[in-house]
Amino acid sequence: MTNSNKTSNKSLNDIFSKFNKKTFKYLNISTCLIADTFVAFYLYLVYANPKTYHESFKIAYQSLRLVDPSIADGIKDPNFQNQLIQLMIQTVISIICIYLIIHFIVYIFRIYNKKFAYGYIKLYAWTGGVLMTITALFNLETPRVAMFLIPGLLLLFNALGFKHESQMKEE
Repeated sequence: MTNSNKTSNKSLNDIFSKFNKKTFKYLNISTCLIADTFVAFYLYLVYANPKTYHESFKIAYQSLRLVDPSIADGIKDPNFQNQLIQLMIQTVISIICIYLIIHFIVYIFRIYNKKFAYGYIKLYAWTGGVLMTITALFNLETPRVAMFLIPGLLLLFNALGFKHESQMKEE
């Protein structure tokens, strides 16, 4: 281990030694809730936007016009488009709600020290932390993607805490 690794590891030890297992558990839940909020907001922002679907209808119309003009004319109908857009938006909202409900249930189980919830949050912290951070860093010019740097770094901090949990005091 190099000198800089020892120093950074020592500073992480110092930071995480201030936590007990109970406060770390609540850190797990709160960082994941923050990440969930960002994910839900992003999904809503992108997929509950009628403009997204209007662009898709234009592309579909161009393609279908070559295959079957009568179907293409049906896609151009504004009533059909509005009904389909409302269906898609309601579907997105339903998916976001299901996602949040499932995660809330996992967080409740984490409060009660259930192993599967512990493992799920640990996996979520590592994968979410790495993927959100990398995605944000490669898309800094797009604010709605770059915003994932915040929950990504929080989740990485959370994930690193799992490595130091054995040194934390009991609740």
